[in-house]
Amino acid sequence: MRVWRLHWDDKQYEEVRRAARNQNIRILSACFSGHRRFPLGSSSRELEERGIRMMREGIDFCQNLGVRMLQVAGYDAL
Repeated sequence: MRVWRLHWDDKQYEEVRRAARNQNIRILSACFSGHRRFPLGSSSRELEERGIRMMREGIDFCQNLGVRMLQVAGYDAL
């Protein structure tokens, strides 16, 4: 998911939900890739904290859309 989507307002969520209903589809899963730049296991405390915040925002995003599964990829961090 693109990082800017984590900051949608209610209107943007409703537009997506309405479009899905109109097409008779359900959005059941989403893929979170924000940890490429902000890995949870980073040696940088700032990057790690940003990754944790983004993960919480990703979960909220899914709840707002009714997404049941958030796929999170694992990344190596130095």
